[in-house]
Amino acid sequence: MITSFYICHKKKRYSADILDFVCSEYDIIAVLVASNDSHLISIAFEKMKVLGTSFEMQAYNFTYGEPDVKADYGMEYMEKVSDDEFGKMNELTEKQWDGCFDSDDF
Repeated sequence: MITSFYICHKKKRYSADILDFVCSEYDIIAVLVASNDSHLISIAFEKMKVLGTSFEMQAYNFTYGEPDVKADYGMEYMEKVSDDEFGKMNELTEKQWDGCFDSDDF
């Protein structure tokens, strides 16, 4: 079962293909979709129709609370990626990060 699905804005055109791959690779036959995830709603609706399974909306958004598992590492271990490192990382990941950080929100 899939409960969340994030695709970088620049790669959203591939999201149906990625969902197809994930569903076939991991034998996914159900998707539980939060009511505020319009992108997953649209691609999951099509996929579940093709698979002949049901499509169920989750009535409530996921509830955020204390994590069940404490992280092994804290923020003190995080480092900002330099421009040179970012370029190399982006190349190694088939440019999946292109445009993701253009917004001032980051």
